[in-house]
Amino acid sequence: MPGAIAPAPEVLLRHGTHIVTLRASLRAAVALDALPDGMLSVWDGIARQKLTSLYAVIRVAATDRQEAERLLAHATTIRLRSSPATRKRPVSL
Repeated sequence: MPGAIAPAPEVLLRHGTHIVTLRASLRAAVALDALPDGMLSVWDGIARQKLTSLYAVIRVAATDRQEAERLLAHATTIRLRSSPATRKRPVSL
């Protein structure tokens, strides 16, 4: 006899004062698969760190869509910082 069905694991995503709970669900999977080129495109976009794919997953998997939109709107106001490893150093000859 199968065991009890466990709820899907949740992931808390925090940026500044905004917190969004992401939950894996059949609804989220169907919505992501309905995107152009389907789930394969989403996986590829995540692997390539494309913001549109990451935003799509956040929007679809969020338990509170309004808070997800607030978090994404807040994220667009933050400047990207470069790490010392990515800064160009002057070349001395």
